[in-house]
Amino acid sequence: MLKWCEQWPERRFAVEGAGGLGRTLAQQLAAAGEDVVDVPSTLSARARLLAAGGDRKTDPADALHVAQVALFRTDLRKVTAEDQSTILRLLTEWHDDLTSERVRIVNRLHALLRDPLPGGAPNRLSPDKAAALMKGIRPVTATDNRRRDIARDLLADLRRIDRQIRDNETQMRDALAASRTTLTALPGLGIVLAAMVLGHIGDISRFPTEHHFASYTGSAPLDASSGNNSRHRLNTGGNRALNSVLDIIAVCQIRGGGRGQDYYRRKVAEGKTPAEARRALKRRLSNVVYRTMKRDQRDSTGRGRRRSDHASQRGLHGIDQRIAFGPRVPGQAEFDVRQAGQGVRVVARHGRFEIPGQHRRNAEPGPHRGEHTDETVALERHPPAAVGTFQPFQHRRTPCARAREQHHG
Repeated sequence: MLKWCEQWPERRFAVEGAGGLGRTLAQQLAAAGEDVVDVPSTLSARARLLAAGGDRKTDPADALHVAQVALFRTDLRKVTAEDQSTILRLLTEWHDDLTSERVRIVNRLHALLRDPLPGGAPNRLSPDKAAALMKGIRPVTATDNRRRDIARDLLADLRRIDRQIRDNETQMRDALAASRTTLTALPGLGIVLAAMVLGHIGDISRFPTEHHFASYTGSAPLDASSGNNSRHRLNTGGNRALNSVLDIIAVCQIRGGGRGQDYYRRKVAEGKTPAEARRALKRRLSNVVYRTMKRDQRDSTGRGRRRSDHASQRGLHGIDQRIAFGPRVPGQAEFDVRQAGQGVRVVARHGRFEIPGQHRRNAEPGPHRGEHTDETVALERHPPAAVGTFQPFQHRRTPCARAREQHHG
């Protein structure tokens, strides 16, 4: 197939269900360096319904609809070769299976020990507690003997499950250390939840902003406005596993104190119900998780520099465009960003000088409150340096401007 596709140098493979039945094919293509995207079956089904003869379903028609979705949707998940996030997802899924099996075994033990023990077994039954209780059982009938034998088998299974869970968590801890994540530093986010977050998200760069990430996790409310009525409703979609993780973190922070608890109490004081306040906290926690993962990604790839460095990497050099900061109002600045030698020159057309948002924190003190000067504001960047020059008018400098020039030399 790859040889047949060589006639199209620029190509993209769209695989429906790349995380399910199409996983093997998608992984083989990704390992070969191909551009592969995952098309959810819900989107291909919608494309089929909107097409002519939407009630017909054949393999060629399904392939056409999958290709149409991949052609017009730019936000599809890109399939990458298996990496550390794949290992973490396998470990978390196995951890879920083990914990579910443990719950079933404990429930069976409770049911078996209910008859021979007055009042039954206590809650939070551990292997040691179950073994101590079984030592006090004196079977009388053949049924009691059989019940005790089954309980012994279940106790052995419980010990085995606990041992597997400990080994699984050790493997998670090692995998998290290899990924160099700092998610575990967040209050309420342990190794299991951190592994679940990394395993489900994978590459955080596929989310352009924290708002896209919140929509994916289902923590962002849905807009349900109509006409002059502006309202929102609860989002029951998104990745429910990640939504559950955010809910657990929110509950832990509400109970444990700190900034999360303060935010929750402030929302309750504003008149929100406890459930609404917890959802608001989940939305904030979604932003925290996103920013933490973005910072970890920058650090791991050696791009943990200042914001001005990221601006130059995104291609400020060589562009020739006008940037307007907000709506055009009297007295507000307009800028031209043009290539000037090895740097970038920012020239104000009129009005007061304002530094672009991505550089404002890194800039040296410059003119404010509409003071027109010709001083140069140097942005903190690695060479080549970006310089913003303000020269809109030639007129008398104010005393504040002269004092600032003397201060900065």
